[in-house]
This record gives sequence, structure tokens and C-alpha cells, in this order.
Amino acid sequence: MTQRLPRRTVLRGLGLSGICVGLPILDAMLDGNGALVSRAGAATQVPLNFLTFFMPCGTNAPEFWPTGEGENYTMSRCLQPLAHLKNEFAILQRLYKEEAGRNQDIDNDAHVRGHASFATGGSLSSEQAVEFPSADQIAAQALGGDTKFRSLPVALTGVRSPANQGDHISWSSKDTYVPADNDPLVLFNRVFGDPSGIADPNRPLAKYKKSIFDYLRSDITDLNARVGTHDRVKLDQFLSSIRDVEKQLEPTRFQVSCEAPTGIDPRLGGPAPSSDRGTGAYSNERAQLLIWLQVTAVACGLTRFGSFMLASRSNKRQFNWLGIPNAEDGHHGISHDTSPQGLEQQSLIVTDEIKQFAYMLDLMQGIQQGDRSLLYNSIVFFAHEHGHGADHDFSNTPVILAGRAGGQLKTNQHVVFNNATPYSNVFLNIFGWLGMNVASFGVNGKNPLPRISA
Repeated sequence: MTQRLPRRTVLRGLGLSGICVGLPILDAMLDGNGALVSRAGAATQVPLNFLTFFMPCGTNAPEFWPTGEGENYTMSRCLQPLAHLKNEFAILQRLYKEEAGRNQDIDNDAHVRGHASFATGGSLSSEQAVEFPSADQIAAQALGGDTKFRSLPVALTGVRSPANQGDHISWSSKDTYVPADNDPLVLFNRVFGDPSGIADPNRPLAKYKKSIFDYLRSDITDLNARVGTHDRVKLDQFLSSIRDVEKQLEPTRFQVSCEAPTGIDPRLGGPAPSSDRGTGAYSNERAQLLIWLQVTAVACGLTRFGSFMLASRSNKRQFNWLGIPNAEDGHHGISHDTSPQGLEQQSLIVTDEIKQFAYMLDLMQGIQQGDRSLLYNSIVFFAHEHGHGADHDFSNTPVILAGRAGGQLKTNQHVVFNNATPYSNVFLNIFGWLGMNVASFGVNGKNPLPRISA
């Protein structure tokens, strides 16, 4: 007979306090109305999650924007990787990120200010700080205190310096950035390690000589005996996906040595070396490992808030796998090439980056939470650093809102706003959907956007 399980049910490693695997929402965790069951037996609605997804260097691609408006629009070339998810997002055009032009006397680099204004509602306050905390952190501070991670910022690439605003998009205050995890192995250890979120330096998961599932078998057997057939299938699929990721990390996980590792594919684990801009530490394979781990943390209730940075301008990411030869300044340099070849290369790059965003949404769409999906119960804010890359234009910064926000976001539409509609207004919609009473955001966010609420 199926037993009711509280949402906080976890799998723990036998005799190893360093392993703790959270679970996605199972049917056994829901009452007859689809609400979560707590340890005290009370039922609560499934809470909404809020993630941000950042892409650098703008589009500079003539094939980016759809044609047509409202529900009757045609997906563009660059957005084709999202075509199968059309019912799960809204495309917002002509949002003006005016705040990115502030304080040019502090730093005249439009890319640095483009990063700093991504989700803060402001720009720079000094060479090492922004004017306001970012939206993801405002929400996390208000609503994220009962999870393992208040928030979980993740980035594919490294940073130039610990305090450079141009390499951070998540800020807990105007003076304090929130470091992003950029090593899949470290993030794996954090997500499936000690509930405190602090790795035990004496017993990191990387030093276990077996799969973590060798230590979880007893707990898995016990849980299977307590849930129904549908939950057992879901649990098996979930654990299999964890094992698949673990296998990809094994070359590093079994390398137990005080010496520098050799012969390890840098896509899989270890810090991203600054000298590797191409298919290694900056590859899509590594990006997808990080995205999978972040989405899994959200699905397992370990956090409700996070940010994902696919790259910063300073990373100078190369795209060899697209047949694009290495450029001196990587993606940044290509974004300023307005020749037919440069525009074509930029279109290929943007399309490839959109594929990674689609990968995140596909993962979230495939995780069921009762009769809904994780994506339905989430808000995912996607934006470029600026609009047209070649001239650092902020007057038409591309924004996509994905997820249904629990049914509050009107999806499957291309909304073209009036020129100079404040970009920051969209965060007031997001705060409202999360149940927060926020009257303004940054310097220009004064009113929620029309036409995007269901």
C-alpha cells in the first residue's frame, strides 16, 4: 500500500553522512488535490521557482526576431531550437535597458555595464560593485530560506577576477556578488553531498571508490516498498539519470591524488582553465552537465532560485564545433563583424546558445510534479547582455520568459512593446507571480508589463 511521504524525504548513504540525495516530487508526496504533504501532515501548494539565464554579446543576427505578433507569429531561424516548446514561453521585443548606460564614468565598457544591468535594475556603483542586488537574490532572500541552498548560481565559464562586475550576474547586495559554481564535479558534490551544502574536506564524494548508489541501495529498496508503481518508475528514471552524470564524471572522481590530474577531459570536471576557450572547458557538453545539476537541485527541492551564465564577454569563447575558426577575441570579436560572413557566424553562435537554453527547458518540461511539470511551476528569465551586438545597443534587448509561473504567465506569444518600454518592468511581473509585494525595481522598473499575465 502506498504511503504518504513528506516533501523533504531524501536518500542517505549507509554509514556515510556525506551522501544525501534529494528526490523529485513523487505522487506519494501529494494529497488528492495535488498539494504537497509536509512532515506535520499539512498540505501546501507546490512553490514556484525562479531562474535566470544569461547570454553575452547580443544577437547581431538578422534571423533572431520572429515575424508577426501575438499568437500568430513565425519562429525565427535562431529561435528554431525552441520551436517545439512554443506553448511554454513568451518572446518580448523592444524592451529598453536604459539603465545600462548609467555611470559610464566608472567603466565605459558597454559589456561590463551590460552584465551589471542584466538583472539588477541598475548599472555600476564602483569598479567592483553594482547599484542594486539582482532580482534572483531579492527573491531568494525573501523566499528561499527553507531549502538547502538559498540560491544556486552556476556559470559555464570562469571569471577574470574575484570582484569584476563584468563576470557576475548574481548579487546579494550592491557590494556582494554570489559566486557561481563552474565545475561540474564540485557542483555534483554539493548537490548530492552533505545537507549543509558544505563539503567535508576529509570525505568529498570525489574520493569514494564506488558509485554513490552502492551506498544508497538499502534506502532505495526501502523507498520502493513504500510507493506505488508510477513512483517506482519515476524514481528509477531519476536515479538512472544521476548515474549517467556520475559516469561522465568518473574519470575525475576516481583520480584520487595530491598531484595535478592528467589525461582528464576538461569538459567533465576541474576548474575551467583560462587558456581553453574552445571545445574543452567551454563546451556544450560541460554546459549541459552544469544545467542538469542545477535543474536537478531545483526539482529535488534543494533550491528554488538560481542563475545560469553561459559565458561572459571576457571569456572570448570559441565555437570550433560550428566550423567557425578561432577568432582573436572569440565570440566578442565575431559579434562586431558586420560582414556577411560575420553575421552568418553570429547567427550560428546564437542558435547554438539557444540550444542550451532549450536543453534547460526540455529538462524542466520532462520532470513531472503531479499533473504539472517543473517548467509549469517555474519562471525562467532569459536575456542577452544587450541587443544588437555590433553597436552595443540596449534599446531592444532580447527577453524570453519561459515556464507558466503556475499558470500566471501568458505563453505562446510574441509581444512587441512600444519603444522605450523599461526592461526592468518585467521583474515586477515576476515578483508578483512569486507572491512578493515589490513596488519598484532599480531605477526604471515602475510598473509591471501589460499583456504577459494570463
